[in-house]
Amino acid sequence: MRLKFKSKHKEINSREKHPSAKSLANFMLNNKSFLGITLSILDEWKNNIDSSKIEDIVKNNFRFEESIIKDKNYEEFIKLLNSFYNGTEGVVNGRRGRFLELIWDVVGTYNGKEFTQKIDEAIVLENEIKISNKDIDIVYVGEVKDKNTDNFIEMHECKSSANSTLRTPLKPKHRGKLELMQSVLQISETEEIKCDGLIITFNANKRKLERKLRSYGFEYFKIIPRAEIEERVFNK
Repeated sequence: MRLKFKSKHKEINSREKHPSAKSLANFMLNNKSFLGITLSILDEWKNNIDSSKIEDIVKNNFRFEESIIKDKNYEEFIKLLNSFYNGTEGVVNGRRGRFLELIWDVVGTYNGKEFTQKIDEAIVLENEIKISNKDIDIVYVGEVKDKNTDNFIEMHECKSSANSTLRTPLKPKHRGKLELMQSVLQISETEEIKCDGLIITFNANKRKLERKLRSYGFEYFKIIPRAEIEERVFNK
């Protein structure tokens, strides 16, 4: 395989810790009955929320059910949301992205296959040469010598708001990331390696996002909207 992937962590530890995102993600993975409403709130609310308004936002969300408020962990849920949304717009957006990465990480490969490598913040090299300064959030590689088993590459890019990422005009930094992923898809095709590029997002409108991608010339990415995130995480 002439493609190789190297973790950016070894060069620069650029991923922020976001302890409140970790706390909320850990809670969610242990209390999945709160998952649907949390994904909906994180899609809709991108900025700081005053602590006095958190419960109203929860109760007015379309995914709210009485069973949520009756749950023994409801108060902890509200406390974690308060902490999560206490910060500047930039900080909250960073937490939203980190939360998405953390809960999606439990899904593993989209195709359900075992992998030989998992690379976080993956730098892409072709014939040992880095092809972009951009990185990909997660890359799974299944590389085996048995000819009866397909090699595969999966690229997972988490975008808490793909709507914002794909807003017209498309920003150079976002185009650069998509072009990198498209290059991996194209190189993989020449080597007859199955490759998928996934964009995982809190947004719900999958078809709208796919149309936006096509309008920019990116036709081969899969959008994973929040309904599918919920389904896959819930079943793990």
